[in-house]
Amino acid sequence: MSEILANAANQVTGSNALASILGAETAALVASKYGDEKAFAGVSSGSFLPRVQLCGSNSTLCKKNKIGQGRFCVTNAKDTILHDLSESFACLVISWRPKAMRFAGSDTVAYYNPKSPFFNEVRAEADAKKQGSSYGPEYLVYLPEQKIFATFYFMNPTMRREAPNMQGQVGKVAQVSSVFIEKEKFSWHGPAVTACNTPVSFPTGDELPAFQSELAAQRDRFNTPPEEEVEEVEAPGEAARER
Repeated sequence: MSEILANAANQVTGSNALASILGAETAALVASKYGDEKAFAGVSSGSFLPRVQLCGSNSTLCKKNKIGQGRFCVTNAKDTILHDLSESFACLVISWRPKAMRFAGSDTVAYYNPKSPFFNEVRAEADAKKQGSSYGPEYLVYLPEQKIFATFYFMNPTMRREAPNMQGQVGKVAQVSSVFIEKEKFSWHGPAVTACNTPVSFPTGDELPAFQSELAAQRDRFNTPPEEEVEEVEAPGEAARER
């Protein structure tokens, strides 16, 4: 029997192999007892939410021509785009926390307690413009158009200067736009945050209770991080760190 199935599979393309072997109607009914989209999201996303990133010229995504300069995206890896947010996007700003990071590949560590010596050591390194060190407020956001939760880390001087405007939108819907900043010697992109004046849609009706439950769970988890944890994210390029 296994030999027959193997021969059958060899004679069809990958896109229709299961339907060819089992028949279209039978193949269409394949479903796990506990398998649904919500369950898949829970077991496939790992322990970290995806993050919003403003892509500068030195980002891996721009270098690989996966996205244009000055555009926002949602990513969970240095060379993967989950959503291209273009040059402006709306988000519900749910909460914030302090964060400092020392980038070192798989040994990258994030610190959340601003009173810890490690946090302040990384902060001092960042202020001294040591490559691979950063700090700033990190926000938990919900993107209504993409229907996902994500983090947004204001990690460099340009972003920290804009952070008070983001802080003013906590609990509200913000509009985040990319702006081009040009100085005498250097130029780069940064975010500009304003109140969102365009109506956005959130789950309603039968979908509302599940959304409320997930939002509360994501908020509580975000607000109670360990003092430090290992992350594996892309180190900021020169443009991302900003002179």
